[in-house]
Amino acid sequence: MHHLTHDELVATCPKSEGPSFLCSASNFKIILDKDSLTIIPNIDINIVTVQNLCKYTYIHLLSMLPGKKVLIFDLSNVGFIDSSGISFFFIFYKEAKAQGLDFRIINASPFIIEILRIVKLDTILGL
Repeated sequence: MHHLTHDELVATCPKSEGPSFLCSASNFKIILDKDSLTIIPNIDINIVTVQNLCKYTYIHLLSMLPGKKVLIFDLSNVGFIDSSGISFFFIFYKEAKAQGLDFRIINASPFIIEILRIVKLDTILGL
């Protein structure tokens, strides 16, 4: 298991001029294991944060999937999601499934679990 440092994550940025203020390195902790990629957001995932993420965030994080068997989102630092947050996770869910990976959400708060249950995504997203 390897926790990517901020500098290691910045070094993998696909943006040619380097990472922006709201890049992946500022908003997510990444743990790489032999079989898994764990993404730990350090921000609530809502319309404001999703709109302000660097446009390369999805490309950057998805580029770490090849060779993995499971994509895990650890939501221990996320207190709130809205419909934009649900869309954010669903993008990663669809890509993980397209690559034959399992997708899991762990350490979600009761509030987030309830939101996902209401929209009937709790079982689809691995809760």
